[in-house]
Amino acid sequence: MLQIEDVSKQYGPRILLQNAWAHLRPQTRTGLVGPNGAGKTTLLRMILGEESPDKGTIRKRPRLRIGYLPQELELLSGKTVLDAAHRNEYPEHEAKRILSGLGFSEADFARPVENLSGGYRMRVALASLLLSNPDVLMLDEPTNHLDRPTQTWFEQFLLKSGMTILLISHDTRFLDQITTHIWEIHNHRIRECRGNYSTFLEWRAAVDAQESSAAKRQEKEITRVQTFIDRFRYQANKASQVQSRIKQLEKVKRIELTRDPKRVRFKFPEPPASGRHVFELRNIDKQYGEKIIYRNLDFRVERGQRVALVGENGAGKSTLLKMLAGVLEFEKGTRTLGHGVTVHYFAQHQADTLNPEHTILDSLAEISNHAETNFLRGLAGAFLFSGPDQKKPIKALSGGERNRVALARMLVEPANTLLLDEPTNHLDPASVNVLTDAMIDFPGTIVFISHDPTFLMRIATRVVEIDDGTRRRRRRRGKNRSRLHRRTNQDTVETAVNFQKRRPGWRNR
Repeated sequence: MLQIEDVSKQYGPRILLQNAWAHLRPQTRTGLVGPNGAGKTTLLRMILGEESPDKGTIRKRPRLRIGYLPQELELLSGKTVLDAAHRNEYPEHEAKRILSGLGFSEADFARPVENLSGGYRMRVALASLLLSNPDVLMLDEPTNHLDRPTQTWFEQFLLKSGMTILLISHDTRFLDQITTHIWEIHNHRIRECRGNYSTFLEWRAAVDAQESSAAKRQEKEITRVQTFIDRFRYQANKASQVQSRIKQLEKVKRIELTRDPKRVRFKFPEPPASGRHVFELRNIDKQYGEKIIYRNLDFRVERGQRVALVGENGAGKSTLLKMLAGVLEFEKGTRTLGHGVTVHYFAQHQADTLNPEHTILDSLAEISNHAETNFLRGLAGAFLFSGPDQKKPIKALSGGERNRVALARMLVEPANTLLLDEPTNHLDPASVNVLTDAMIDFPGTIVFISHDPTFLMRIATRVVEIDDGTRRRRRRRGKNRSRLHRRTNQDTVETAVNFQKRRPGWRNR
């Protein structure tokens, strides 16, 4: 169906692929994995024909139809949900049927796309893609911004579709559920494993162990032969044997062990302490057009809390975070910032915060007028941008690399309060672990949004569920029940328990 043959690709001195081979078989679901910046998205673009290999060929079956869901979705400003889905190319009733399946109501069809949350924008793009009925479905980080119910629906849809799928994801649980094969970009080549992501991890560990063992045996033999050569090099009676062993060494193809890929390494700087009360929202009303998001919302955050905002797409999580950050106005109510509070805000869509024309160093420098260049270079280096890469424009970076720049910007000046909207999106698992450790060690206050259950479990000390107009009480079996804080706002219910201690015993009442 699709063949990658001896493909090489590089940008300047940076090699992405070198003599790479792979075969995408019909009705397989293949996960494409590798560290940020390894060339995963570039490979998809070459398959689409948007970029060309420097060497080699990508062969596709004649008239092969490829559907592509990119990492950064086109905003489609000025279009309604229905117009964006069918694009005037497909029957309108079919578009409505698929949109309904994706959770849109009849009233939503006329809503402007730019007013939707990230998860619902993704659903519009997915509806348009499914209407095209592609032979191969290529997805770049499709679960970013998806809530758990939508992701579950999406997984079931893909499993039942029978389509050939090639997808990039750093969501290891999603890869385990979906994939039948894994392609890993490793040492500029593509190596393939049959099975899901867990199977791949076991296979990779075994292969790496075999390569390490073989390399040690080879090095031991090379040392033995070289010792013989050095010992008898100048003895005439051993000349023929010495020459034979020299030729033997010249023919040896050395096993080169690749080092573990570099990992992001950082720690949030120690900020000055704030007062006890960090944020207070009182009697907040917020709506978009006719849709009411919050009515009479009261919400407080205190120093040292790590607050997770959870709930379905469109419930108002990002809206609440933006109001806390002071970047979104509301129709009624007051926002009070506590004594000594300094804030860093990490937006869900990086295009909202990063100038695409700026270089990495420019993007860091614009945070502070007095930061020294050497400090900024060192900071960029800590996030794996070194040498000429530091002068690359933001628009040339992958999604994971842009997220790393945005995280680096938060370290230029210390702040005691972090507002983070889906900070793990586009980050590889190793970088997510580093971010998790840094957030746990951070002495200040954090309010964050994430759909990653493991990330939530490790970080949150307080959970606020935004439930789009309904109330649910949770309790734990036994005597020790969670303390529930009812708000005048009908949209939020808060459980003031450590999220790490929640177990299957929790239930709805």
